[in-house]
Amino acid sequence: QLARTLQHAGRNQDAIPLLREVVKAQPKNAEAVANLGLAFLIAGNAKDAVPLLARTVAQKPGDATAHENLAAAYMQLNEVDDAIRVLSAGLKRNPNSFPLHYNLGLALKFKDDNAAAIPELEIAARLNPSAHEPHYTLGFLYMQDGRDDDAARELALAMKMHPENADGWATLGSLYRKMNKLPEAADALREAIRQKPDAPDPHLTLANVLMQQGEKTEAAAERQKGDRKSV
Repeated sequence: QLARTLQHAGRNQDAIPLLREVVKAQPKNAEAVANLGLAFLIAGNAKDAVPLLARTVAQKPGDATAHENLAAAYMQLNEVDDAIRVLSAGLKRNPNSFPLHYNLGLALKFKDDNAAAIPELEIAARLNPSAHEPHYTLGFLYMQDGRDDDAARELALAMKMHPENADGWATLGSLYRKMNKLPEAADALREAIRQKPDAPDPHLTLANVLMQQGEKTEAAAERQKGDRKSV
């Protein structure tokens, strides 16, 4: 009970010795095994987390969270194939799990398998319409595949849902410029600059957009700002 209280209070490291004692005394205590595995995972000790979280999956084969945690530990160890295997197994029992579809999409993206990652992320976006992360990741994957219209739609939706992301606005602005949607590009780049005024690239990209719009004076000012901040 004390270990759980410490975990809830954010004192994960303090909980680990207590959980070790519980698991040593009660090796079949599924909750203690799962909590110790998760504590190791949070502490960045995936090597010790994996065997405990694998035991949890064996004890609770239908538990989506158990699969999610074990896959996260494998990803921490850069064992992506094992993460994909665990997530895929979890989805056989939990086909409507948003975290499993989303994390599988990320793992496949890590393998540069866009063709397999995109459908998983599309399913995740449908399962949890209020989550911005699948839309944001889909935007980048669509860009990589040359699907600019789809990429712009997904990135714009992600930024609407989670606007505090200067890099996202800069990416969207650059994409709009490529698509020759200059007013939209200028708006997105100005928002990127508002959030991160010291980043040079949005200033320089905005300068190019303004030149294309014939706004030479403002373009020169933005280029000057970008050059100054890149020094």
